Amino acid sequence: MSTGQIYWGSVPFVVMQLAMVGTVIAFPGMVLASLESGPKIDPSKIQIELPQLAPEQSPQIQFK
Repeated sequence: MSTGQIYWGSVPFVVMQLAMVGTVIAFPGMVLASLESGPKIDPSKIQIELPQLAPEQSPQIQFK
């Protein structure tokens, strides 16, 4: 099997990808419709709590 045959075998997949990108550009509602039904999260109410490490548990970094 030659390299040219491999490249020509990939042409249909590239064409399908281009067709799908064109479809998404033409009809963005197909992929954006599900975003409205997700949970509503307020980023200002997010709290990240990290446990306090005892001094003997802290990672030791050594430089050489």
